[in-house]
Amino acid sequence: MAPASTSSSSSSSVLLVTGASGPLGTSVVNHLLHTLRVEPSRIVAGTRDPEKLAHFADAGVTVRKVDFDLPETIASASAGITRALLISTSGAVNRLGQHKAAIDAFAAAGVQHILYTSLPEICTQGPAGFVVEHEETEKMLQRSAVPGYTILRNGLYFELNVPSLRDALRTGVWQSATGDGKAAFIARDDLGLADAVALANNDSNGRYVYTLTGSEALSIAKVVDQCNTSFGTTFTPQPNIPEHDRAQQLMRFGVQAAIAHGLAKFETNIKDGYGAQVTDDFKKLTGSEPRTLETWFKAEKNTLLTL
Repeated sequence: MAPASTSSSSSSSVLLVTGASGPLGTSVVNHLLHTLRVEPSRIVAGTRDPEKLAHFADAGVTVRKVDFDLPETIASASAGITRALLISTSGAVNRLGQHKAAIDAFAAAGVQHILYTSLPEICTQGPAGFVVEHEETEKMLQRSAVPGYTILRNGLYFELNVPSLRDALRTGVWQSATGDGKAAFIARDDLGLADAVALANNDSNGRYVYTLTGSEALSIAKVVDQCNTSFGTTFTPQPNIPEHDRAQQLMRFGVQAAIAHGLAKFETNIKDGYGAQVTDDFKKLTGSEPRTLETWFKAEKNTLLTL
């Protein structure tokens, strides 16, 4: 495991971030620019809609079109790239095919190192199909012709609790399908930092696997208790909603169908014991501790209470 370092700012490697207009990709690019002080000319931000990243272009970042359903855009975006961060796609139909197209295009373009955002506790028994897709993508990456790779098994975001919080603000009840299961939630922006540090690493031939989690596994009852303490609310946890009902509930909250079913499956997986793994890989990679739930609630209080 490579030590935490920001010395890569003097490197000449060119770094590609796919999905750069999404929340995680935006966080990664921001950390490259403002935390690690990587020269903007070394950063390439890939997105389906380049107009969405005009602010990065104005800051000196190269913005290129990357549409995972159009392999030719991946090929053109990969020109001159040394290290590429493949943020797992949200495609519900052909996610694995999209990942394969990206890995093949990176290899053909001569990319030296691919980083991929996967999930912790990869397992084919119990978790949802999209978890199996992460496992298969990891295998494709390990078999690829690219000299080096980093698998970033990003933990479950604190932000996955937002739909439940939004409903609790209306009803006073925090509903989920997690039962008594625990999850080592971590702030999405902390993962953005860790992914940026890994991307900016100079070791193109290394092969690394990081499991990036929060510092503590928490049940939803504990999450609700911390929320009540931080916000002065009196929410009551109701964590035993059946998975199908939970998905329907999330859709009524305005969550897109594919995402709703994914979130409901995540919660059921937590109930079944997946997601509780805690590691210190975040600190080993970044040199700092991930934010706690209490710290995250305090930092996001104004935003969360106006959902």
